[in-house]
Amino acid sequence: MEPSAPNSQDLSLRLGKRALDRGLITAEQLQIALVQHARDPQAGGAAPRLAEILLEKGYLTSTQLEALVEEEKTSTRRGIAVDSALDTFGKFKLLREVGRGGMGVVYEAHDRDLDRRVALKLLLLSPNANAKESALDEERFVREARLSAKLNHRHVVAVYEAGTINARRYIAQEFVYGLPLSEWRRKGSVTVRQLVAILRDIALALHDAHEAGIIHRDLKPGNVIIDKNNQPHVTDFGLAKFVGQNVMQSFTAEGRVVGTPTYMSPEQVRGASTIDRRADIYSLGVMLYEILTGRLPFDGANAMEIMMKAVNTPVKEPSKITALQMNPLVFSALESICLKAMAKQPDDRYPDAKKLAADLTAWLEGSKVRARSPRVQRRMIAAAGAALLLVAGWLGVRALAGSAPAPEAAAPAPSKPVRASVVFDAGRLSDDSGLRLRTCDQHECRIEILEGKAVARPVRPDGSPGFLFLDVDDAWAEGTLMAEILIEYFDSAPAWTNFAVEYDSMDPRWPQDGTYKRSGLVVLQGTRKWRTARLLLPSPRLENRMEMGADLRFGPDRAEILVSRVELRRWSPPPAFAGAPAASSGAPKPGLLAEYHDGIHLSDLKKTSIDDNLLFDWQGPAWRGGPHDEFSIRWTGALLPPRKGRYLLEVQSDDGVRVYLGGREVISNWTNHPPLTDAVICELDAGAYPLKVEYFEGGGGAYLRVAWFEERSGRMWPVDPPPYVHSGK
Repeated sequence: MEPSAPNSQDLSLRLGKRALDRGLITAEQLQIALVQHARDPQAGGAAPRLAEILLEKGYLTSTQLEALVEEEKTSTRRGIAVDSALDTFGKFKLLREVGRGGMGVVYEAHDRDLDRRVALKLLLLSPNANAKESALDEERFVREARLSAKLNHRHVVAVYEAGTINARRYIAQEFVYGLPLSEWRRKGSVTVRQLVAILRDIALALHDAHEAGIIHRDLKPGNVIIDKNNQPHVTDFGLAKFVGQNVMQSFTAEGRVVGTPTYMSPEQVRGASTIDRRADIYSLGVMLYEILTGRLPFDGANAMEIMMKAVNTPVKEPSKITALQMNPLVFSALESICLKAMAKQPDDRYPDAKKLAADLTAWLEGSKVRARSPRVQRRMIAAAGAALLLVAGWLGVRALAGSAPAPEAAAPAPSKPVRASVVFDAGRLSDDSGLRLRTCDQHECRIEILEGKAVARPVRPDGSPGFLFLDVDDAWAEGTLMAEILIEYFDSAPAWTNFAVEYDSMDPRWPQDGTYKRSGLVVLQGTRKWRTARLLLPSPRLENRMEMGADLRFGPDRAEILVSRVELRRWSPPPAFAGAPAASSGAPKPGLLAEYHDGIHLSDLKKTSIDDNLLFDWQGPAWRGGPHDEFSIRWTGALLPPRKGRYLLEVQSDDGVRVYLGGREVISNWTNHPPLTDAVICELDAGAYPLKVEYFEGGGGAYLRVAWFEERSGRMWPVDPPPYVHSGK
């Protein structure tokens, strides 16, 4: 059966793709030519119109174009020969062509003997090709089959079998339903985190190959298939080699590029005699560069220019050209990973793909990334070298000085002062600020400009308001007994929405053993103004027990969180009370005497009881048959501290509260207010201190928690249950 005449437009596109695959043109040049082709698709000569455009613009030479056309004709004849035999190739029924490259064509096929779907790759050999070139192509094809068959990893396409049918070499491998990463990543719903997670999985798959002694050498997005579950599968080991194996490097004898210029490591371009796993790490770095910038690190008029830039031209930092809207500190960590992987010298790169994957995992989990770009490392080494030279010079001077009298011992350098506060500033993100942003796939955070200020806006994957997580510097947290937090925020949400401020605490009465203790609520009023809120953290633990190792969490209640600055200060108030206990009077009984009143003025008694603890979150009536709102309560009795020491009284309330200890008012907040925390320090002895607590609820939520803590070993430990007693009168 004679092949039918090819469609001119299809032929144009195939020629363009073939030129791109050969590295003769760049993707940008092909795009420019395609745009012009769409405007003027009619050819004026014998060659397809797209080929004419590539020639007119100087992207291809006439010799290159002639070779591409001849190669296309030859491969088309071979492809039709396969199809003509009842669409079969031995035991394989050919279903459709799914890909074509310089060395082979891939079909979706059905293995009739084993009743399974396969990707069938057939070697294409041109009868007019140089004999040495054909031998090398066949060698690479066989090597791909042998090396791929040695791998068994869920992210590597599995090889089922390889052989020869009718003098044609073939490889039958796992058929993955999906798209090449180069196409899949252009889907509108793909996020940076998804791409980074995929790159991490690719790195782990490559590490498995490297451990088996196999180097891929042609890693690129086109050689990774993303399946319907968004999982990657590395394929096309046609240029792979065993570690230490000496194979032809960047060019064949005829000058044809072996590999993809834009992803080739500098040592591959130079034709180094030994290529190891770090060449693949460089390719991973280029793929990460594309994720961060949307472009390749180097471009040029032809493959040679691109490769020479890879060897000689410093890569431009992604942060200088990216259009991504991302937290600068978070972006910086990814940029460091990218630049380390793309270092010109293999010794400056990650030593293996597993370590690269570990840093990508740390970034995904919101943990600290260890990578430093080679430029930063060199600056540190240079600084260390300069310091050593200074020391060596001083020692030399001392040696020449001989018996000169020794100078007096220098006074010890003053210790670095402990900072009083740590800061998160959305406009100046830094690891040295002491308060670091933590993000992950489910808890992203966007840095935006609002009325001239940078703000952090946490979002969920669906775009709704999310949680803001902050991690406190461990050294600062370790020496912090109590703290206060100042939050500068933009009040834009509807009135009476809010966000809660929670912290990792010493108080086990809160969720997860105190990991998520609420300090208070920031209630929004929709004023569209900048405002500042101050809350107390009287019993901090701050041991990274929250998600992603965080210590603070801001949680929204129908409110969008827009935070510009957060400052956490050490809080050391003077004692609000210090004195001797009262004389004991009779045998005390456990608990406090409670008087429940209708109305907010403690003047209409409705009920009395004994309450052992003052931990209330009323969801209904304050007592059976009582009101939901507008009630007041007074508790009286005494506090019995277990020993002499410093105690913290913490009162969390919604509406009015006041506390009297030893006849002195120590807390007074007798107003309507949202849930917040009041706290004071009391210096007490063992014995009984008269105690009175009064509370009123004016409307809305009804909430009161009174807790005591004892200072021991640099922490505020809860006194639970509190030692309340009453006289019973």
